[in-house]
Amino acid sequence: MGTSDKDSLPTAVLTDGTDSQRHLSFKKLASWIAIVVTVVAGTAAFVKNVDTIWTTASGWFRGKPQPTPGTEIKVTAETLVAIADAMAKTAAAKSGGAASEEVKKDSANLKSAAKEIEAPLSVGTAAIPAPPWLKLALAELGQSEIPGPESNPRILEYIHSSPHFKNVTDDTMLPWSALFLNWAMKASGVPGVDDGRNIAWLAWGSELKEPKQGAVAIFKRPESDASPSRGQAYSCLYLGQTATYILCLGGNVGNAVRITSRPKENLVGYRWLPA
Repeated sequence: MGTSDKDSLPTAVLTDGTDSQRHLSFKKLASWIAIVVTVVAGTAAFVKNVDTIWTTASGWFRGKPQPTPGTEIKVTAETLVAIADAMAKTAAAKSGGAASEEVKKDSANLKSAAKEIEAPLSVGTAAIPAPPWLKLALAELGQSEIPGPESNPRILEYIHSSPHFKNVTDDTMLPWSALFLNWAMKASGVPGVDDGRNIAWLAWGSELKEPKQGAVAIFKRPESDASPSRGQAYSCLYLGQTATYILCLGGNVGNAVRITSRPKENLVGYRWLPA
């Protein structure tokens, strides 16, 4: 009995100690597992970020355009009225002149088109994805010239997309609507026209009888004939239409990248990708 009693006490103590040690071991193991999981997750996130940073940075250094996320917008009557009001302010700031009158006319056209919109116009939907150049162009909405002696570096990028205008340092030196399209095309890997004239787009790609979103639309100025010459044309990217107006995304619309509306009677033609 004595031996059994003596043997039972150390055994009980030993058993309790083993359980405690096992409990501590499990806690340590769990802690180490948590640490390892955290480190692995952090490393994965870091690597992912580094990869993103490197891709973006290397693109900058190499002059490579970066892919933009899918862009979907809805054009409503309220959208057009808001743009028209903004353009009216631009026209007021110009204090007269031909440019001011043109902006006023564009503003009036937008308000007229707004009255004809029956349902929101969707652009860049999953069902009808926007072509790459239109996605890029949509992401530029709102880019505008800076009042005063400064120039918007982004608009200078549009201008510099043509080798003929690499030395331009003032974004007000020339109309840049055709060059905005040139930038969007080239940045998405599509040949542009490298020309500052809107009429140059009539010779680009192939003729399109029925428009689709992203097509280049060329319009004559109201005072010009069906074969508009330099300074009497306008080019933009087709978005949709109302009963009497064609809605486009264009550059240099009141000195900014904006949605514009042009009377159908002034349309010269649509162009699509070179074959």
